[in-house]
Amino acid sequence: MRGKDVVGEEGGSMAGRAGRQAIKSGASHLAPVVRSTGQAGGRLAFTVRMRADQYVYSAGSMQDSGGLRRGFVPRADGTEERTYGSASTGGFDAAEWSLRVAEHHGDVTEAMRAWLVESGRAVEDADIQYLEVRAWIPE
Repeated sequence: MRGKDVVGEEGGSMAGRAGRQAIKSGASHLAPVVRSTGQAGGRLAFTVRMRADQYVYSAGSMQDSGGLRRGFVPRADGTEERTYGSASTGGFDAAEWSLRVAEHHGDVTEAMRAWLVESGRAVEDADIQYLEVRAWIPE
C-alpha cells in the first residue's frame, strides 16, 4: 500500500497489489479498492505483468499505450510490466471498472484479462502474473 488509504475524500488515494498466489484465487482483495473508488467517483490505473509474448503489441506502440514507453518494465524472466492509465492521463473511470469487476464476480484479474483481450492488447489465453491497482479521487 502507498500511504494511508483515503479514497473517500478529494485528493485521496489507495492502492492494492496481487502476486501469483492471490491471482490464482481471483485477487478478490482488490475488488473493494475498485468498488469504493467507483462509489466515490474516482479514477484507476493498473500495472500488469505477463509473459512478453502474450502482449499483442510491442511496448510503446500506438495501439497499446499511445506511443509511450513509460510504464514498461522488461524483466529477466521473460515477462513485461506495463502500466495502463495514470493521474497525468486521467486514468480509467472507476465506476465503469466496478461494473466490469462485478460482471466477473469480483475477480479483478479476470476483468483485466478480459479488457486486455477485448481491446486487442493481449492474446486470448493471456496469463496475468502480477496486478496492481492504483486509485484516486481527482481534486
